[in-house]
Amino acid sequence: MAGKLYLVMKKLYLLLLAPFLLLRPYSGFSQFYSQNLDGGDTLVYSPEIAIDPASDNTWIIGTPAKSIFSAAYSSPNGIVTNLKRPYPSDNRSVFELNFMGTYSSSSIYAVQWMQKLDMTQGEDGALIEIASAPDYEYENIFTSEDVAAVFGYDPVNLDTLSTGEIVFSGQDTAWKNVWLCMWFSVMSRGDTAKVRFTFISDSNPEQKEGWLMDDFAAQVAVPHTLNMLKARQFVQVYPSPADEVLTLELLDKARFSQFDEIRLFDVRGIQVGVWENVPGKFTLPTDKFPTGSYYFRIRLEDNELVFYQRISHP
Repeated sequence: MAGKLYLVMKKLYLLLLAPFLLLRPYSGFSQFYSQNLDGGDTLVYSPEIAIDPASDNTWIIGTPAKSIFSAAYSSPNGIVTNLKRPYPSDNRSVFELNFMGTYSSSSIYAVQWMQKLDMTQGEDGALIEIASAPDYEYENIFTSEDVAAVFGYDPVNLDTLSTGEIVFSGQDTAWKNVWLCMWFSVMSRGDTAKVRFTFISDSNPEQKEGWLMDDFAAQVAVPHTLNMLKARQFVQVYPSPADEVLTLELLDKARFSQFDEIRLFDVRGIQVGVWENVPGKFTLPTDKFPTGSYYFRIRLEDNELVFYQRISHP
């Protein structure tokens, strides 16, 4: 199976430090639609929050009053896994962000939000999926081909649960402005697209605060500064998870003759390997890399592709 794409970009540091360099409003549609959860966002295209009515759903909109989650990003309200108490064990709580397509083009549809995390790394997680008309089949944002890029988060908070779901996990107490950039093919005028946020906890009780979000926004934009390649059209990384050997292979050898640079990072963001000017089919023994989650940053000329990868030894 191909490695899981979680970010496609050129000049990653520009993206993380200055997201305004990535996107600019589409000239034919410059409206910026927001949902700050405080009751003032009533435009027809403003993102709509729909919380699952299940009795054990821990999501609630209100004013957080915890130790780490002591305030929303823009007071008074955010959406959080319980306003005052730690999140429950053995829980799967869902809400959806729904928004309507407004312009059909080759643009990017960007959804963004502010978030904080406080959960047990690798055991509990924050799952995000997208779905669009007509079938509304949900796909993980880190594996969906409809996603052009996801950025603004700390890579150390990307992990895989025992269920195989790629999630945000661990702790990040600083507000992060997360951007989800989708190819506009996911929707047409009048269609509703959905982003589903699922908090997942295992059976071990934890005294942690969970997931806090605020200030959702959606806008049409076009790629700017960065060259966004659909990575799986050019590179295959397999198998995933890998045990003994991992292979990276160029699929478009007419366009690219070699990998100019391959860098491997662990989930802490520490570089654990680098290879330069390697052939179009590169085999990497994994015996010196402990079981865990990793990501590759692959440079092809002036393009950089990033693949998520799991290494798992028996």
